[in-house]
Amino acid sequence: MSPHVETFDPTTASEADLESWSAAFCRGRAELSGGAPLPEEFAARLRTNRAGRAWRWAARDDAEGSVTGVAELRRQHHDPGIGFMRLFVADAARRRGAGRELREAVVERARLLGMERLRSLVSAGPPGESFARASPYLRTLLRLERVRRRSPCCPPSVG
Repeated sequence: MSPHVETFDPTTASEADLESWSAAFCRGRAELSGGAPLPEEFAARLRTNRAGRAWRWAARDDAEGSVTGVAELRRQHHDPGIGFMRLFVADAARRRGAGRELREAVVERARLLGMERLRSLVSAGPPGESFARASPYLRTLLRLERVRRRSPCCPPSVG
């Protein structure tokens, strides 16, 4: 069964859908970059339209199910012909088509808006890189990896 993908308007969404969308977005953003706003704070910004101009989508296993994947498209401030896509799918929903359907929805909207290019970040290694490599649109410009290093509790003494 193919996932159900729909445009997502946080100003008219039900509280449950907004909470579910925000949690999926913030979880994905934290996984990708190591930090994200609290889902309830992000939901409040979305509800009041303070999260900036963007187009958003939600993926569900079926039309009535909870949100299992999210996507967001924003224009790049420095060049309106370039869009920036964020796309996150819950671990349990991966490899069932939600990411592909969300990506296609974003690409279609970007084309309609006159965007000539899309940029996105993916996590190094699986599943991010394998999903990106399966895209017919991929062109890797720069491969970066986020590395966590624990700092010592005390700086070394200077003798």
